[in-house]
This record gives sequence, C-alpha cells and structure tokens, in this order.
Amino acid sequence: SRENGKALNRFQPISLPPLHQARSRCSEYKNLRLANLSRLNLRDRDFSHTDLYSATLYESDLRNSDFSHSDMEEVTLNLANLSHACLFNGNLRYASLYTATLSMADLQHCILQRADLREADLYCSNLQYANLQGADLSYAYCSQSDFSLAQLARTTCREAILRKSKGVGANLQKAILLGVDLSQSNLQRADFTGANIQRAMLY
Repeated sequence: SRENGKALNRFQPISLPPLHQARSRCSEYKNLRLANLSRLNLRDRDFSHTDLYSATLYESDLRNSDFSHSDMEEVTLNLANLSHACLFNGNLRYASLYTATLSMADLQHCILQRADLREADLYCSNLQYANLQGADLSYAYCSQSDFSLAQLARTTCREAILRKSKGVGANLQKAILLGVDLSQSNLQRADFTGANIQRAMLY
C-alpha cells in the first residue's frame, strides 16, 4: 500500500540498477512514489507492480519498459517516450501525459480517468477496455489505435486524429468531439449519445 515503506522525496536522486541487472533486481525499486526520474534513460526496465504515485518522469526514455499493474496515479510523463511500453491494467488516474509518445503501447484495461493526453502520440496503440472517462485527448494523434469497448464518456477530443482507428462498442457518451477525424474508422455499436460531433469527420 501507499503507506508502507519509506516514500522517496520528489527531488531525491534515484540510483537504479544497471540496465543488464534491471530484470533481476527490479524489486529494489518497487516503491518510487514521489520520485524524480526525469530525463533518464530507462529503456527496457521492469517497473511492473511498482508504486509510482505522483512520480515525475518528465522527458524520460521509457521505450519497451513494463509498467503493467503499476500505480501511476498523478504521475508526470510530459514529453516522455513510452513507445512500445506495456501499461496493461495500470492506474494512471489524473496522469499528465502532455505531448508524450505512446505509439504502439499496450494500454489495455488502463485506468486513465481525467488524464491529460493533449497532443500525445498514440499511433497504433492498444486501448481496448481502457477507462478514459473525463480525459483530455485534444490534438492527440491516435491514428490506427484500438479503442474497442473503451470508456470514453465525457472525454475532450478537440481536433484529435483517430483516422483508421477501431472503436467497436466504445462508450463516447457526452464526449466533446469538435473537429475530430474519425474517417475510415470502425465504430460499430459505439455509443455517441449526447456527444458533440460538430465539424467531426465520421466517414
């Protein structure tokens, strides 16, 4: 739990195992809540089941890293590179992912309620069953992503690009889709009840 263990101060320097030891010694940094891990090369790391509550990973290289089942509520990932990363079943409520790169990332079953994904790159990412209620995806690039059965109610997606995406059975109730590009997307059984689709490209 968040109360267990000594929390790291937000700006305390972090010493992580060398890359070749990361898999075997990952238990040494299971509590990284409030940690500052900005501008670091953390590619191919195993952060699964890690407490990263309110941690800062600004502009860090996190490509191919595993954050599955981790608590990343209120984490700061602005400008971070999470291409090909695994965030399966992660908790990213209120996370800041402004201009982050999440292309081809695994975000299935992720909790992204109220997350800031403005201008994020979600090209070809997998968001099946993800919960994005209240999230802001304005100007995000989500072409060819899979939002099937995702919860997108009350999201803000101004001018977002979701061309050739898949949103089968997605819940988009009361979403703000002003000028969004959903052309050539598969939106079978998607629920747009109460959504604002002014200037949206749906075909």
